[in-house]
Amino acid sequence: MDLLIGGFANENLKKLTTNELKEFEILLNFTDKELSSWLVDDKKNAEIENFSISNKIKEFKLKF
Repeated sequence: MDLLIGGFANENLKKLTTNELKEFEILLNFTDKELSSWLVDDKKNAEIENFSISNKIKEFKLKF
């Protein structure tokens, strides 16, 4: 998870809006298992998917 989320942060933090930064900070409070299930295993997680930044993270994963 650190590679994906850290890579996303390195590439995008300066481009994010204030709201997206707040959402990203909230996402960091999810467990690695929750994030991994959503991001790697493509399991639905409505709580995570409600954030507008979720799509940007998924798009980054596809390029990773």
